[in-house]
Amino acid sequence: MFEVGRDIVLFERVRTLGLCAALLGHSSAHHKREAYQCSKRYLRCRRFQGSRNLPVTKGFPEDRRAFNIPLNPLPQTARAALRTVIGHLVLPTNETFPHEMTLYHFLGTIEGFFSNRDIDG
Repeated sequence: MFEVGRDIVLFERVRTLGLCAALLGHSSAHHKREAYQCSKRYLRCRRFQGSRNLPVTKGFPEDRRAFNIPLNPLPQTARAALRTVIGHLVLPTNETFPHEMTLYHFLGTIEGFFSNRDIDG
């Protein structure tokens, strides 16, 4: 059969062949993952890198910038950092992790803007 990378590719091939496909709402898929892909460190790095690529692919229509970083995400990043620090002090580790992921998203986005700045102008 075909080697399929994503479900959308499979459904596109099914449609081009003229076959029927059914949605099974309560079905679940089990994927094999390496042990390192389940660690929090890996997930933080992946979130950071994914957010780092956002400014290149999506752009950001903001006129006020400092070092090519729009000023809008800076207060949100400060709030996320504050929530993460407070969470580390008063919450269990598992409850703090979503706050860390939000912070890594903002830090990655800011780093993406900063690394893609126009040096000449």
